Amino acid sequence: MSHFRLHEFVDPLVNDRDDEYGGSPANRARFPAEVTAAIDEATPDEFVIGVRTSQAAVTDEQRVWPDGEKTAAVLFDALSEAGASHVHVTGGDATAPEVPDADRTLAKLAIEHVDDDVAVIANGSLGNPENARTALVDGSDLITLGTGALANHDWPNRVRAGEPLDDLDPSIIFQPDASLSDAEVPGDD
Repeated sequence: MSHFRLHEFVDPLVNDRDDEYGGSPANRARFPAEVTAAIDEATPDEFVIGVRTSQAAVTDEQRVWPDGEKTAAVLFDALSEAGASHVHVTGGDATAPEVPDADRTLAKLAIEHVDDDVAVIANGSLGNPENARTALVDGSDLITLGTGALANHDWPNRVRAGEPLDDLDPSIIFQPDASLSDAEVPGDD
């Protein structure tokens, strides 16, 4: 859901509908909850249904929901009730409050509002081991890494051993010199 179609229903800065899918936080959460419920009904009980969400947008990483705490509460309640197995929240820093007028992180709000059997996964600046520990101590069931894992494929082992972590070197990942001229192209006789 993060940054894509379902997210556009939740975000009041994008969703200007005046029907049952727009306006109030409950209406804006309706479509993501209906999609989650439809997936839950169409799949076996052991099928894992995860929903990733963020306040940010692809074009605006600093965006927050104007009624953030209310939207978060309603959305997490609705997704939990609809059958989500886990809620994966992401933001710039998973250990810092990002919701307007709230002193809690988006992960903390999820923890408060989902059922006990719904896992909460936190993401955002958790490549820093202290931030990762904080997110887990604060109640997240799991954490995910982006940049930290790309730079350190063995991140858990390095952290456990107290070894230094590497910064991401994009040149290692993004190799602009690959070309088809170096490979055989099927059908090119």
